[in-house]
Amino acid sequence: MDLSNDLISIALIENFYKHNKPWLLSVMPRPLCLKLKPRWRTISKGKEVTGFSNSEEEAVKLTKVVPFLLEDELKKQGALYSNGADWSPYVNKMDY
Repeated sequence: MDLSNDLISIALIENFYKHNKPWLLSVMPRPLCLKLKPRWRTISKGKEVTGFSNSEEEAVKLTKVVPFLLEDELKKQGALYSNGADWSPYVNKMDY
């Protein structure tokens, strides 16, 4: 499913954002909605986020193949990006 075009997903994500609720956005291989929806380009600004890292992209030799590097895009949009060791489970500290 492409979240950038799914009206139900868009409404859910925007409602969670509007009410400052924690949310999870999982799209493989990367959240293209970060690039496609102008109103979503700042949704991660100031938020603690994690995702596929540049070093993981480099390890599978996809840095020149993928449309953008998720880590770079999140940082560019002002997200507080962090990650753990490559290929390991990782969860950001979340303040509730």
